[in-house]
Amino acid sequence: MATSPLPILRRETTEPKTFNDAVWRRVFNHRRESSRIPRAVVNASSVEHVKAAVQLANQEKCRVSVRSGGHSWAVWSVRDDAILVDLGDFSFIEYDEKSKIVSCSPSTTSAELMEFLNARGRFFSTGHCGDVAMGGFLLGGGQGWNAKNWGHSIEQMVAIDVVTEDGNEIHCSAVENEELFWLARGGGPGFPGIITSFSLQTRPFTAVYRTLLAWPVTEIPTVMNWVTKVCDEFDTDTELASFVLYPPESPAPVIAALFISLKGSVEEAKQALQSLKADQPAGALTEGIAVPTTFKAEYAFQTSTLPDNYRYCVDSVWLSNDADVGALLAEPGRTIPGKTTTILYQPITSSQRPVKGDPAFSLQTKHYVSLYCGWPNAEDDEAHIQWVDKTINSFKPHSVGSLVSDFDFQRRETKHWSEGKGEKVMALRKKYDPAGRFAGFLDAGDKSGPDGLRTSF
Repeated sequence: MATSPLPILRRETTEPKTFNDAVWRRVFNHRRESSRIPRAVVNASSVEHVKAAVQLANQEKCRVSVRSGGHSWAVWSVRDDAILVDLGDFSFIEYDEKSKIVSCSPSTTSAELMEFLNARGRFFSTGHCGDVAMGGFLLGGGQGWNAKNWGHSIEQMVAIDVVTEDGNEIHCSAVENEELFWLARGGGPGFPGIITSFSLQTRPFTAVYRTLLAWPVTEIPTVMNWVTKVCDEFDTDTELASFVLYPPESPAPVIAALFISLKGSVEEAKQALQSLKADQPAGALTEGIAVPTTFKAEYAFQTSTLPDNYRYCVDSVWLSNDADVGALLAEPGRTIPGKTTTILYQPITSSQRPVKGDPAFSLQTKHYVSLYCGWPNAEDDEAHIQWVDKTINSFKPHSVGSLVSDFDFQRRETKHWSEGKGEKVMALRKKYDPAGRFAGFLDAGDKSGPDGLRTSF
């Protein structure tokens, strides 16, 4: 079969607007660094295109960057003088009824994969935002729906296919090319290759129910003390998360607790939520207990807190297990700088449960906090960025590290992997990409190269 021509747009020979549109295609964050200009953009629609792009980079001795969904907050895919491989046109989902394994392209979004699986009575713990693609989500560790109870999404990863630095495709699993398989499960954007397929184990799906409670932000200490107490031994089919955010049409922010129950019936969901009443803080505004919902609706809720065409500064922190989360969130919650800023709290594990399979992902605590700060206008950059920095600095005495998915390596240095794992991540990056062909981590000045982030562990 004849191979289709490489769909490449070169900087020097493409009309500037057309080239610029290709560079920033599908990039979610509109706070962009325009001084980073790729050498070329390849809109790949096949594995052969991906292989050809890597081979071309070898010939021209330049770097390759990759875009799965465009949702990395620091826009890791746009790198100066690199060949950008955009996977937006390379899309597939395949399901094996016998093994219950789904295979998909890295550009497959959370919403697409969930809709495909739910229609077949199956479930995979995708990202919480519907437009987040599997590539960046899984490389970051896969902190998906009900991760605290059912484990991180990478624990259900069975295999991957990868185009390596020589431009060839290989298969990786726990028993074949296992070092790259280890690295793909939480190693982050420094992965030394371009993943072309994920194979993921699914689980049964029946229905989903939502319970949302909210209080004034003045109640953050009380509510968060309750949330952290409840979550330790709560129902294992129910996810709990807390948000500080502005509800639609509200003049003031609230502290909300959201329970998503994956149960077979509304009666089962209501029964699981009965224990909430014992110590629940008074004065809650209740939307309803165990209201039937869909993941499409839940993605819409998440999207409402992260508007398109906005500028974003995002950061995250793992807080020590003994941190007083309520006290730490009180001041940031009271001072959030706008109606499109959200503080997310997720309880991840009631003990330091090791992640199944001992993958690269290895840093976690009971308490995970992300700051999603969005605003529409460039003139407001400084005020919003300062709020993020001030908040992160206030967490420092209790910080254990950060999640690579909600982080910008250009802005600060911290820990992303447990002791020994960071060194292994960097060693494997150098082993499988000694020339630094894949752009990898975007640190300050984009200088990390094949060695990776030497200060991140």
